[in-house]
This record gives sequence, structure tokens and C-alpha cells, in this order.
Amino acid sequence: MVWLRGIVIILSLFLVSACKLKVIPQEGGNVTSESGTYTCEPGSPCTIDVIDIFFNETFTANAAPGYEFHAWRTQPRALCAGTANPCSLSTALFADYPALMDLLASDEVFFLNPVFVKKANALRVFKAGNRIKYRGVISSIATDGTRTNEHVTAKREFFESENKVDGRPVLLHQFTIQLNSDGSEFPEASFYYQTEDGTWVDVTDTTGNFIVDSSTNTFGVLGYPSPLAAGYEQEIPFRLVSLPNISTALATGTFHLSVSPARRIPVPLGTYRALLVTSTIALELVVGESAGARLEVVQEHWVVPHIGPVKIKFSQRSYDNRGNYTGTYESRFEAVNINF
Repeated sequence: MVWLRGIVIILSLFLVSACKLKVIPQEGGNVTSESGTYTCEPGSPCTIDVIDIFFNETFTANAAPGYEFHAWRTQPRALCAGTANPCSLSTALFADYPALMDLLASDEVFFLNPVFVKKANALRVFKAGNRIKYRGVISSIATDGTRTNEHVTAKREFFESENKVDGRPVLLHQFTIQLNSDGSEFPEASFYYQTEDGTWVDVTDTTGNFIVDSSTNTFGVLGYPSPLAAGYEQEIPFRLVSLPNISTALATGTFHLSVSPARRIPVPLGTYRALLVTSTIALELVVGESAGARLEVVQEHWVVPHIGPVKIKFSQRSYDNRGNYTGTYESRFEAVNINF
């Protein structure tokens, strides 16, 4: 919406109102301005005086060969933090706001620091406190084809836990959807662990059931391989169990995972090299009154190795225990901000 965009721009201008802007590139690339006035290199940072209402520059981070631009650094007094788009800064509207004019005359210092990472396909090892924000649409499709859409925001968060599986510490992964219409939140949490090379293993589903790899009879199934290699493919039989009775399956199914070649993907967060990780799940309940009911799930995650999934497409078709189709749930998300 235009009015909301205007508010965001005003807030951004408030942040750039420092009389000095420091751009400090680290190893892996440089920062240039659209006007050509500034080129900031590792070991040769830029300190820019911002003294009037005529400052108007767009800064771009340029990765060196063998590196990729991760994002503008999140730190105190940071500008454009947590995004990877060119950063446009202007003082053109300051004259209408006395408080902003006062800031131009102050000794404030703000930062625009790029983070570059070496180009690799190993998935980052997430830490407690990491967060990815998304925007998207969720849809429900009735048996008659009627579709209901809801625009949403979402956040993927990581938390420490005291739990262990087979001696491995596991982390809590929570994905929270918030409806734009009324602000209602719907969190879904699951446990997972990662190996040192980044391989992600899902230990529970979002309802708290444990996932058992039926081929090895061990807890957990592969969520993301690492390194992410195009052409990777695996099919895993699994079952869902609940503590303490892990010998009785609540549901059984198969999980098929594949990785497709990398390509450049534009999302609100920025434009990145991402690999497509596709997982297809066929699940059937085997206990209770709903025994025989089935779910068919297809997930497409465009994964940037040093960030995680930046674009997500999810589809779930449901069938009752008589084989009747009962509806579809779909969702699409694109990353807008990170804090790491």
C-alpha cells in the first residue's frame, strides 16, 4: 500500500540522518555507489559526511570471485540491515522535519557494512536466536474448488532445548504464521539436529510425534542434505510414533527428497543463488477411527546455502479413510529479512 511504503521510507530516512556514514567492507568484495563517487574496499573503508538535504546515493555490494553477498550486517546503528538489495539513502525530505535537520548537525555515526561469504554448497549450521522473516499467502481449497486466500507474514526461529536424541542435542525450530487480516498467530514447532557439515535431520513433526526412519530403525529423517548437490535423490520409508510407546506406529509413509541445480532467485530479501530442494511425502494413518486417511504433501524449498530457505511452496491434499478427497491446503512464502 502506498501510504505504508511512505511511512517505511520516512523511518529509513530517520536512520540515515547521521552526519557520518561508515562503509566498512570485509574480505570478499567491495561497495560502490551508483553515482560513482564512492568505492569502498577491504582495508580502505569509506567515511562519508552527510551534511545537507542533497545527499542521495544507492550503494551496491559487489562480491569478489569465489564469494557471495550474504546481507548488509545487522549491528547497532546499521542501515538496510538484514537485506541484500542495493541500499538507497536520501535526505531529500529532511527539510520538512526539524528533528531530522537537527540530526544532520549531530555527531551521530551509522554503518552500512556488507557481509560476504565464500561460495559453497554446505548448509549453514543454525544457532539459537537466528531468525528469517517471510511474507506470503496461505490458501484452502474446498472439494468444490472454492479457494480462500489469506495474506500473511511469517518467521522462522531457532531455540535451544535440553532434549537429546541418540545422544545428540536437538534444537527447536518454530515457524509462526501471522494473518494480516486480524493479527492471529499460528506457531508450529518441531525438533531437529544438524551435523557439523550442515546436514539437517528432522526428529519430530509439528504435532510432537517422533519420526523414525523405518529402513534403519533410528530417530529422524533427512530434511536437507549438506552439501546441497544437484542430482541428489533419496527415498526413505518412515513411521510416526509417540513416546513412550515407540513400538506402535501412528502413521506410516514414504519421503522422497531431491535437489535440483542452482539458479538465481529474486525474493524481497535480495537476489541469490539457490538450489531447489523438493520433498514429496505420502502419509497414511494406521490407528484410531481415522485409520486409512491419507495425506499427500509436496514441498519446494529454494535454499541459499548460507541462509536457508528463501522461497517456499507447500501443498497438502487430504483424503478420508474411504478414499474421498477432503480438500487442499497451500502456502507460498518469500524471505524479506534475516538477523544473521
